[in-house]
Amino acid sequence: MKVAVKSFVGRKEKETTEALLKLSMFYGFDFSFCNTAAGYEKGHVERGVEYIRRKAFSIRNSFSSIEDANEFLVQICDDLNNNPKKEIQGATAEVLLQISRPYLFPVQAKYECAELREASVDKL
Repeated sequence: MKVAVKSFVGRKEKETTEALLKLSMFYGFDFSFCNTAAGYEKGHVERGVEYIRRKAFSIRNSFSSIEDANEFLVQICDDLNNNPKKEIQGATAEVLLQISRPYLFPVQAKYECAELREASVDKL
């Protein structure tokens, strides 16, 4: 992950790239890295992907276009977010988001993290 980790310092410590530090300061998030060759540390993200795959693409797995697939996925996600959850006193994810919205940071401007260059190529 060359974009995020500049170098490894010791067995478990990693030095981040300047670009990741700037991005995290701009958007106000913190980051943490998994250890090398420790797949068991990535389970939370992997389970989230597997959950959506099971809920959406076990129903339908053939689409005429990427736009069609995206529309289907958005519909499934909306349905999941609007289902009452007994673990949160019957509230939906959508309701919880609306309750939390006043406490969230305001939307930032876009952070340009690319370096644009114009170049020409010759036969050599």
